[in-house]
Amino acid sequence: MGYVAAHPDAELDHDLLCRAMAYGTVMASFNVEEFGVERLTRLTSEEISERVAELRRITQFVEKPMSLRA
Repeated sequence: MGYVAAHPDAELDHDLLCRAMAYGTVMASFNVEEFGVERLTRLTSEEISERVAELRRITQFVEKPMSLRA
């Protein structure tokens, strides 16, 4: 939601939502490096950009249904 809010003039389309999910995933990954949000207070734009680029590099998948145990 923060990424979308930071781009108020952008069209709310598939690409914007994909980028928002990527940035949300990256920010969550920094949260798990330490307990709580302490790590976020020391983040730089460069660290975020590098991790988003790495996420893009390592992810590409085709959705496949998963069966849940009853």
